[in-house]
Amino acid sequence: MLATADPVMLFTAIRAAQEDLGRRVDRRGAQVTPEEPVVIDLQRFTANLKTAWKAGEVRPTHKRSYRRTKPYPKRPTMLGPYEAQIWSWLEAEPTLSAAVVLQRLMNVDQTRFTNKSLRTCRWQ
Repeated sequence: MLATADPVMLFTAIRAAQEDLGRRVDRRGAQVTPEEPVVIDLQRFTANLKTAWKAGEVRPTHKRSYRRTKPYPKRPTMLGPYEAQIWSWLEAEPTLSAAVVLQRLMNVDQTRFTNKSLRTCRWQ
């Protein structure tokens, strides 16, 4: 059977199956009625092969773009209540390092800022 198979017809059938698969993936989860099988037009397919490579030939089974399904709430930052204080320190001393800022925040609120926080910005 393989010896008598037409390679162009096999290639056309593969592309039609890829297109069908791409449509099914895009409809995933949606309640839709099944479509009729794809009719293969060999003349149109072979005529398209001459120029498909120029356009990059994007196949329908290529990965679709990511769509976020639901918004995730942003967590509040632990520096939020102290942002005005930090900005005033940085305006007074623009060369202030992150370690010094965290050291000052540890002096302001020892319960929220600890040595563990300070270790995250030191190069030791």
